[in-house]
Amino acid sequence: MEKLKISTETKTLISSKPIQLENWFKEPILSIFYIYLLSNLLFAFFEISRGTLLGQYYLHMELHCYLFQLIIRSSWLKRSLIIVSLLAIIEYFLKKRYKEETIFPLPRQWKKNLIINWFKWAVPFLFIIQTYFTLKLFGSVHNHHLPLWKWETPFWSLMQPVFSSLPAWVYRFLDFIYVPGWGAAHWLFLFGLISGNETFRKRLFGVYGLSLMVGGVLHYLFPAVSPIYVAKDYFNYLPDALISWKYHLHCLNQQTLFLTKGAEVFTFLKGKAITPIAAFPSFHVGYALQLFLLSRDFGKRWLIAISFFFLCFIIIGSLILGYHYLIDDVAGMIIVYLMYMLVKKA
Repeated sequence: MEKLKISTETKTLISSKPIQLENWFKEPILSIFYIYLLSNLLFAFFEISRGTLLGQYYLHMELHCYLFQLIIRSSWLKRSLIIVSLLAIIEYFLKKRYKEETIFPLPRQWKKNLIINWFKWAVPFLFIIQTYFTLKLFGSVHNHHLPLWKWETPFWSLMQPVFSSLPAWVYRFLDFIYVPGWGAAHWLFLFGLISGNETFRKRLFGVYGLSLMVGGVLHYLFPAVSPIYVAKDYFNYLPDALISWKYHLHCLNQQTLFLTKGAEVFTFLKGKAITPIAAFPSFHVGYALQLFLLSRDFGKRWLIAISFFFLCFIIIGSLILGYHYLIDDVAGMIIVYLMYMLVKKA
């Protein structure tokens, strides 16, 4: 009994051991995050010193607008705070009523996890996101675009009878999955912050962040305009009242603004320039694949099935709705799969 008591006390002491901040920088994924951000910062200063247009993009987007908007005025942040507050209130009343911590289905130290992981994972992750959009925006607006529609003409000609003969509800369903459905899937990151499973969190933030690094560079070096902007007549089969059309119109208007006004557009867009036209590679498909891989490793069978069908619908929707080429989807999946295997081994 004495040995058992000592063992239990030792486990309690270990579990309550304070977080060692120096261990954060020993984490391989976080080390890559910070090395990438430092390299990008030096590159930004270099471009700014040369007075290039890309330098102006970095200056306006990273230092003046986007980070402030994303963290302080973001609707995602406001909704997250509301959800966290509701969870805390529910937890308080459940504990008061039942006098047990196990009655609440969240990790026991979820509030502590949220605070620690916000600084550990979310902060560098947000910087990677804004770097990604800076590279994507400049590349998609100012660099020469790949003629992917010309290269894939046989595929699109072959699929045209299939794509154009579907009932209207199919287009609306794919549109709902591809736009609001895909966006809603990002609430998983809030769960990742409060989760007590560090392995899950590494694969969630790590794979997404590393994929954005690779994807941002590819968007900058090899930009490609989405099919619907290259061959509008091909997609005449799509209904007018789709959410996609609002997104496409926003992209076209934003591209025109940046072509005519340059980096000063950031000032009156208030840092919300995050949806430029850039198809290659497809991160919509990449993130859907990441969800499937996470479900396979951490979820139950029903969750694996849902994530698999979600991946299929995102791939089909990306083509039928005119967002991406076939090579975009393939490249997006390859990048995410390689990053997932890399993080899994790390």
